[in-house]
Amino acid sequence: MRETFVRLRRERPQRVVSENYVRANGDAARASRRSTAVSQTFYVGGNLGVSNTQTGETMTHSADAAYGFTAGYQFTKNLGVEGFYERAGQFSGVNAAGNASGDGRANAFGVMGVGTINVYKAFSLYGKLGVANTKTSETGNSAFGSINLDATRNSLTYGVGAQYNITPSIYLRLGWDSYGEAHHGFQFSPATGNVVGGISNFHTNVYSLTAMFRF
Repeated sequence: MRETFVRLRRERPQRVVSENYVRANGDAARASRRSTAVSQTFYVGGNLGVSNTQTGETMTHSADAAYGFTAGYQFTKNLGVEGFYERAGQFSGVNAAGNASGDGRANAFGVMGVGTINVYKAFSLYGKLGVANTKTSETGNSAFGSINLDATRNSLTYGVGAQYNITPSIYLRLGWDSYGEAHHGFQFSPATGNVVGGISNFHTNVYSLTAMFRF
C-alpha cells in the first residue's frame, strides 16, 4: 500500500505537467491561427459606416450612411491588392452667394494596394493606397432655376485601420478611408444664370466597420 501511494505521488506531478503542456500548446496553436494572416488567397468583404463631406461651402448636411464592397487577393501575409466600390454618402449645402442650394451624392470605385503588419496575436494594423474614380451628382434649386449637375474625378485614395482575425477565414476591419471628389459648387453668374467657376475638388472621409471572408 505504501509503495502504491508513493508511486502515485511521483506520477501525479508528471501527469499534471503533461496536461498543462498540452493545454498551453493548444492555446498557442489557436492564437497562432488567429494571428497569422493567410497568404495567397482570395477574399471579399462588405462595409457599413458613416461619411463626412466638406465641400468648402456652407454645409447643411455633411454626415450620412456609407456602405461598400471589396474583393481582393492576398499575395503574402503582409501584401495584397483589392478592388472596391463605395457609396460615399450624401450631402447638402448652400453656396457663398446664398442664391443656390442643393443635395449631392457620391459613388467611388477603384483599386488599392494593402499593407498589413501583425502587432499582437490576432490584432493587425493596415494601410491602403490606390486610385479611385468618383462621380458626384448634384440636384437643387437656385435663383436662376433648377440644378442638375454631375462631375467625375480620378485621384489618389488612401486609408488606415485595425484588423482582428476571428478565425483563419473571418476577420473584421475598423478603418478610415479618404476619397477625392469634385463638383461644380453651385456657382452661378447673376447676369446669365449659367454655372461659372469650373469644377472644384474636395474630399469625403468614410469611417467604417468591414466584415471580411477569405476563401
